[in-house]
Amino acid sequence: MKSILDYALDYLSQGIPAIPSDPKTKIPLVKWTEYQSRLPTKEETISMFSQYPKSMISLVTGKISNLIVVDADSEDAIKTIEDNILDSIETTIDISPRGGRHYWWLMNGKQWQTKSAVLKNIDLRANGGVIVAPPSKNDTGGQYRWLTDLNFDKSRLQEMPESLCKLLESAQVENKPKFVVDLKSVENLYKEGRRDSDLFHLALALRKSGESREYVLKNLMIVAKSWGEEKEIEWFQNKVASAFQHEEKKERNLAEEIRQWIEETHGDFDYKSCDFDLDLKSKGEKTNRRLVFHRMKKENKIIGIHGKNGWFRRVESEIVYADYVNVVPSYITLEMPLGISNIVKFSPRAIIVVAGSTNAGKTTFLLNIVKANNYKFFYFNSEMSTNKFRGRLDDFGLPIEFWHEKMKMIERVSNIADAVQTNDINIIDYLESDWEKPWLAGNKIREIFDKLDQGVAIIGLQKKRDAPFPRGGEGTLEKAQFAIGLDFKSGANFHTAEILKAKEPATKFNPNFCICDFTYRDNFTTFLKINDWRQK
Repeated sequence: MKSILDYALDYLSQGIPAIPSDPKTKIPLVKWTEYQSRLPTKEETISMFSQYPKSMISLVTGKISNLIVVDADSEDAIKTIEDNILDSIETTIDISPRGGRHYWWLMNGKQWQTKSAVLKNIDLRANGGVIVAPPSKNDTGGQYRWLTDLNFDKSRLQEMPESLCKLLESAQVENKPKFVVDLKSVENLYKEGRRDSDLFHLALALRKSGESREYVLKNLMIVAKSWGEEKEIEWFQNKVASAFQHEEKKERNLAEEIRQWIEETHGDFDYKSCDFDLDLKSKGEKTNRRLVFHRMKKENKIIGIHGKNGWFRRVESEIVYADYVNVVPSYITLEMPLGISNIVKFSPRAIIVVAGSTNAGKTTFLLNIVKANNYKFFYFNSEMSTNKFRGRLDDFGLPIEFWHEKMKMIERVSNIADAVQTNDINIIDYLESDWEKPWLAGNKIREIFDKLDQGVAIIGLQKKRDAPFPRGGEGTLEKAQFAIGLDFKSGANFHTAEILKAKEPATKFNPNFCICDFTYRDNFTTFLKINDWRQK
């Protein structure tokens, strides 16, 4: 097993200075400024990492290494970066323990400087910077890992695409003024020409802290008096009223968004899932959320479940009677990778969910279904360009006529549910979800299910690594007859598949929540089981 020192020497062999950094703070543990202009020797690298064998690896970016790294630390930031990278560009990416992503590029003579907050939750590491690199582990055991490859190969890096360059070059950091009330020296804090705006923001800050109208009014009057200004009390009252109305409007809008989330979420849900989906972080936002839940419970729109505080489900009283007398049970033969067809049965009008983290093999899994079965498939492709898709097919080493006889590819469609073939096999790769409202994915799947007659919809969904459910939460599995999750195995060079839901086992063996480890062969086109399906 390779040590941290071994990895540091690998980076050095590619012309990149590697230095030890603190697993808790990420701060370099050695003086490293000289390595901005020269490579450390092999002996120096050995000495540094022998002194700190449990450190993380930080790489020096900029001119010396010819590296520039874009650090995106939220889902919105990741979307911003990836919206400016064409599908045709091969990108080297690593993922941090917290789920942030680092995008690696070549400088090639450009004079980028290290800068924090280039955009919201986006940092730049170039001249004068360092960046933590895989396979570093932080003090809690969280690991940095390559998302696109097992190892780093500098020769495969490309220059930053022009669209991303322009975005970062034109970005301006929005530094909002911070207001501090120091009544003894307040005349030094507020400048002529912006005092009206400052008073409004001061009122907002006091309102957010929970102060009363009277308290806010009194403070505004004291501050204004320190400037030597005398105004009618109505002027201050209007200022306070505007601040309170502004915040109350925000709270009303948030309350409506929370209510919408509840009304459009299926299955069981809790406070935490609401907070996560809507990015509720402040005490005030969570208080608002609790009040909305309480009101909807009183309205009999939701009820508490599990005997636990904060867990609910929607009250759904609509009744549809089933004609079970005249139904003859039937099944379809559907071959899948990893021997799934031996342990699970599939009925007509089935929703099958294939959830995968990035580069875990979701598309490969779906194409293997096409390859193994003699049906007419309708393949809804939203993940890659037609050119790249053809390349994926060619990787299988089969003539293009083989695929053409089996499959029609739909590149663009306004509404997938309207285009689904009711009595055929539909593959959706993948079902895109709203970044701001991922829980709506469950509604889209329900629409697809309602459209099916005897057909099948095999739906690819995105999933965060090690997350228990696909993006969109547990509601994405509500209509699924079968669901499987594909993931990387942390700290290992293989993947893991987990059966998230299996409504119809083929034998007495219960496949629900069973796992199986696998790898790829034949140019990443064939699944190879490492072990049998087993209970997690």
